[in-house]
Amino acid sequence: MNPIVDPTWYGAWRQDAIQEMAQKNRKLVDEFQLGKWPRFDFDFEQGWLTFSGEGKSAVRAAVQVVGTVAAGKDWLWAWSNDWWSDAVTQDAREARRFGQEHNISELTRASLQDADLEALGWELAAVSARITSALGVYRVPTGKGLLFVLFREISSLT
Repeated sequence: MNPIVDPTWYGAWRQDAIQEMAQKNRKLVDEFQLGKWPRFDFDFEQGWLTFSGEGKSAVRAAVQVVGTVAAGKDWLWAWSNDWWSDAVTQDAREARRFGQEHNISELTRASLQDADLEALGWELAAVSARITSALGVYRVPTGKGLLFVLFREISSLT
C-alpha cells in the first residue's frame, strides 16, 4: 500500500476553506440569528435541524453530518460511523472521495487525533463545506461530545 502524501496545494486550499466558512457562518448568524435560539431539535433520520424559542419553531435547516468529536478522544468521520444513515452522510462521503482522488490523508482516515479536537472539527467541516458547496457549518453540542453538520438549506419559519 502506498502512503498518502498530502498534495502541496492542500495547506493553502484548506486555509481558504476555513476563511470561506467563517464568512458563510457570519452571514448565517446575521440572517438567521444562529447561536441565539435557546432550543434546537435534530431529526437524525431525515437530517433536519430546527431552532426555536418561546415554544415556536423559528429556523429550519437541512443538514448533513460531517463528523463527531468524542469528549477528549478523537474526531470520527460520519462516513465511518454506522450510527448515521446514508441519507445524512452524503457530504461526508463526498469529502472522503475528494480525499481519495487527491491523496489527502485527513479526509480518508476514519478517525483523527489532535491536541485541539474542537478546532480540528471546525477545520474538517470547513473543508467539507468547500468541497460540497455547503451554506455553512454548525457545531451541535451533544452532552457527550460535539457533532459537526453542514447546512444544505436553511429558512426562516417566522
